[in-house]
Parts: sequence; C-alpha cells; structure tokens
Amino acid sequence: MPVALFTLIDDGVAIVRKPKGVQVQAKLYHRNGQVFIGAAGGFLRISDKFDTYGTSHPDYKVLELEGTGVKCEGKKAPTYARGWSN
Repeated sequence: MPVALFTLIDDGVAIVRKPKGVQVQAKLYHRNGQVFIGAAGGFLRISDKFDTYGTSHPDYKVLELEGTGVKCEGKKAPTYARGWSN
C-alpha cells in the first residue's frame, strides 16, 4: 500500500494564533481524512474545538478555517472528504 502523503487543499486557509499571540494565515492540508496546517516546515494536525481548535502543538491554536472538502461539525476535529462542500 502506498504511503499517504500530505496533500494541499487548494482553497484551504486557516488563521492560526502562534506563541506570544502572533496570528498568521496558514495553508490547509489533508492526510487520511484528517486536516492539518503547515507550520515551521512541517504539519500540525487540527484537533477538537473548545474555544478554538487545538493542534498537535499545545501553543498553536486555529481560530478560523475553511476550504472545499473541509467539514467542521460541532466541537469535533475537522475532517476532509473530497467532493464535500460547505
């Protein structure tokens, strides 16, 4: 079975709060149905939402995100499915 690679979501974008309150715009990627942001030359998985979406790094929070195929339901982590539109 081939390795699942990180794939850019063409119109996917997120507003991310980094350490010390700096906010940046980041591209969205998907892998195996999960959604990630590009950060520091790598990728951070976006996790469940409390007041903001968490990530796999405790100091990075996703404030907003959107993109074709990205599905956000309640407080669950966003998922990606090709062909899904909001």
